Amino acid sequence: MKNSMDYMDRVHRTGRISMIIIVILLLMVPILLCLQSGVWPQGDWILSGMLAVGMIYLPIGVIEVLNYSPLIGSGGTYLAFITGNISNMKLPCAVNALEVTKTNVNTKEGEVISTISIAVSTIVTTVIVGAGVLLILPFKDFMITTLAPISEYILPSIFGALGVVFISKSWKLSIVPLLLMTLLFIFVIKDDSIRAVFVPVASLISIVCARFMYKKQWV
Repeated sequence: MKNSMDYMDRVHRTGRISMIIIVILLLMVPILLCLQSGVWPQGDWILSGMLAVGMIYLPIGVIEVLNYSPLIGSGGTYLAFITGNISNMKLPCAVNALEVTKTNVNTKEGEVISTISIAVSTIVTTVIVGAGVLLILPFKDFMITTLAPISEYILPSIFGALGVVFISKSWKLSIVPLLLMTLLFIFVIKDDSIRAVFVPVASLISIVCARFMYKKQWV
């Protein structure tokens, strides 16, 4: 037990330090550009931009941590949020690794397996993307003119495949939120720019429905 607690303490300490470093590095990009060009944005521009973006992405950031952390563990959460591409790469990889090894993420074994799987996924993704960029450069004109029309279907196909995996595991829990959000997006929400705001709404609906069905012993 003591070794497990020591491991988790190191995970949180390393994760927090890494997050701080990443935030500083990300902020250094615009700062260095401003220093190089000698042009700085006005304060009201920054404030208005942060408000416009923050209204959408701050709630999403909070709800994603609450949604993903129980599935990928503490170490996996730090690593996944630093490297990104969580929902369509890191999360499925971690869940699959836990299923293959027949471990639970709430155990120290599951914590280690989830973190390792996300780390390997990050390395593989980086190598493949790097190689893909180099190999695709000679064909960029062909990609732009010929394959551009199918690009809008790539993301829906990825999330559709992920949806089948998770819905098939607990199909009863998915009925109400899936039906309600589908009807909402078809008949009510017409502006694509605000759709991301409804991620927390869908999560809340799922939690309430799951709690109700659990109380009724339907699941």
